[in-house]
Amino acid sequence: MKSFDRYRYPLFFVGLLLMIAAAFIYKFDLITLQIEEIVIVIGTVLFVVSIGSGLIKSNKTHSS
Repeated sequence: MKSFDRYRYPLFFVGLLLMIAAAFIYKFDLITLQIEEIVIVIGTVLFVVSIGSGLIKSNKTHSS
């Protein structure tokens, strides 16, 4: 898990920016609603994985 820690914060921001960009691009009718939903799901998964890895790490630190 140690090698994943260096990607935790970049994944957090990439996921967040994907969700924001999808909504912004959809606003100007450049993508369909279905594509926007797919991109938001991908962004949400990246966002949750980055936060989840931090929670797992903090629980291991506190339990030791």
